[in-house]
Amino acid sequence: MRYLCLWIVLLGACQQQEKSTEPEYGTIQEGSHAGQQLNLFADPAKYRWCPPGTFLMGDIQGKQAGEVDAPLEVTLSHGFWITETEVTEDHWWALMQTKPSGFVVLSRYPACVRHSGENSAEAFCQKLTERERQFKRLPDGWVYRLPTEAEWEYACRAGTPTNFNFGNDPAHLIDHAQYEVNGSLVDEYTARCSVGYFRPNRWGLYDMHGNVLEWCADVYQAKLPGGRDPLVSSGGSERVCRGGAWDDSASRCQSHFRYHRDESTVDERIGFRYVLARPLPESVVEEASDEPPPTRP
Repeated sequence: MRYLCLWIVLLGACQQQEKSTEPEYGTIQEGSHAGQQLNLFADPAKYRWCPPGTFLMGDIQGKQAGEVDAPLEVTLSHGFWITETEVTEDHWWALMQTKPSGFVVLSRYPACVRHSGENSAEAFCQKLTERERQFKRLPDGWVYRLPTEAEWEYACRAGTPTNFNFGNDPAHLIDHAQYEVNGSLVDEYTARCSVGYFRPNRWGLYDMHGNVLEWCADVYQAKLPGGRDPLVSSGGSERVCRGGAWDDSASRCQSHFRYHRDESTVDERIGFRYVLARPLPESVVEEASDEPPPTRP
């Protein structure tokens, strides 16, 4: 009996120690492991932790799916929380009180908005940051913002070197994404689908392939930015979009495939997700290129 009691005490201590590494509900702090979930007060989004790390960014498999340079080594020196799904129309309405493009009655469809300016993805992140600071729920050194292109691909890959975050075989994409093969199997309103319908990646992120393209913070340049915490922050109005959309082929939904559109574009193929992370630096990696976007098949 004495040994049984000792075992119970030790088990309880281990469980308490394990719990201590998990952020309490509503507490913003760095995560302890990749894919850890975070829930916050007054925020319908759920977040997953992406730890600091080094990875190969770009077309690692060497196949020519589009205008992508050879892979480059990238180091992200700080971890970040990223939303499990794209921002939905009901989430957008709750904060912004405006209707995004193709609005479908407070649905779980992705909110499709421009990158910059009024009623944009950037405006959403700024308003959320200001609200959470006002209510003293956002610690110093944290902001809500769009992910950089490197952060987006790092989160999408979730440690995988393959064309998709589940492997190389596009035949399995139908289990993970809304794209051209199943994009017609939708209702009469839109070819987007509700977020979180398909399988997530290893870190618990949904719809990193297909459904809608996702805005990134970077200004587009033809050459991939590499190195430590890369960011292209000036040089043009074309912004990077990632992930592929509901009407894209499998090759355009690959982890490395890049689109770019003018930051003022409003398109029912482009939405966004955001990160809870350190503020972006003011430094510029390289000026953007005027090279045109890839031609759609």
